[in-house]
Amino acid sequence: GSTTGFDSAANAGLSLRVPLLTGGLVASRVRQAEANARAERFDADAAARGAVRAADTAWASLTAAEGRLKASAEGLQAADLALKGVRAEYGFGLRTTVDILVADQSYRSAQLAVARAQVDVLTAQAALLRATGRMGRGAFE
Repeated sequence: GSTTGFDSAANAGLSLRVPLLTGGLVASRVRQAEANARAERFDADAAARGAVRAADTAWASLTAAEGRLKASAEGLQAADLALKGVRAEYGFGLRTTVDILVADQSYRSAQLAVARAQVDVLTAQAALLRATGRMGRGAFE
């Protein structure tokens, strides 16, 4: 058999790219990943410290507001007693109408102080619930 006029040729190729030197690429990526992990830990620690600080501040505010409420309630009792005393003395002719008006004004001011202190307590309670992540729909029920 003759194979005149036919050429048989075959070609095969394979291309492979392998860097001869990585130039520290792998080590650089490892260092970057470690730095990212450290930064994330730092951020998480900072957030935790911030949450603790917010809860501490809210607790201190609540304690102070409760103290103001107690003092205001005691002031209201004192103003009530004083008003009753002035009215009794007025009945005996020992006090004037102006004395009653002044005592009544003191009593009303004491009532207002109690109302403000109650608002402060509720506000501080809400801040504490928010700081501790417990603020929800039924928080004050």
